[in-house]
Amino acid sequence: MQNLIKDNISATLKNIQYISVNPSKNKKIDFSDEIKITEKNENLVKFDIVRNLSVDLDIAYNLEIVVSLTLFAKDNVDLSKSFTDEFIEKNKDEIAGNVMNFISALISQITGSFNGFPIVTPPIYKNA
Repeated sequence: MQNLIKDNISATLKNIQYISVNPSKNKKIDFSDEIKITEKNENLVKFDIVRNLSVDLDIAYNLEIVVSLTLFAKDNVDLSKSFTDEFIEKNKDEIAGNVMNFISALISQITGSFNGFPIVTPPIYKNA
């Protein structure tokens, strides 16, 4: 992938949604990740990288964090042809890597602020 994109990227925190819900008797913590292409042309590819966290303990909540990631093409590279669905599926970890580190740290800060103990999620993309 390094032969396709420049070293400079743009990552922007797009949304944080924290929703308190009523706890159930099923105690669990679960999370899922998603990468969505929001724009693609020969010069750049934009993604929304989403982590959803569902916590059902003594307190319960759902937390969603969305980060917008932009990758820029190197000279003489057409990203609209290179970034196929198959390519993205195969390279999710590399595409989302640094962003997942940020999201993981952010989740621990948010959850530590709201309920007294931080939930630490893996700083890697979770393949469903």
